[in-house]
Amino acid sequence: MPPAAGGVNRAAVPNVETVAITDLRPATLVTVRNIGTVRNLRDRRDDLYGVVWRGS
Repeated sequence: MPPAAGGVNRAAVPNVETVAITDLRPATLVTVRNIGTVRNLRDRRDDLYGVVWRGS
């Protein structure tokens, strides 16, 4: 099954307290992360932003 259109799996009504429950498939998430069109860390502009690890 392909990922949801626009990356939206479930939607809720604006300005209404709602709990949205959906099923996520880890394998699909990994696939979309590796071959998707938006890869935040890989597409980051290194000339403007930097990533610094602050953990141990």
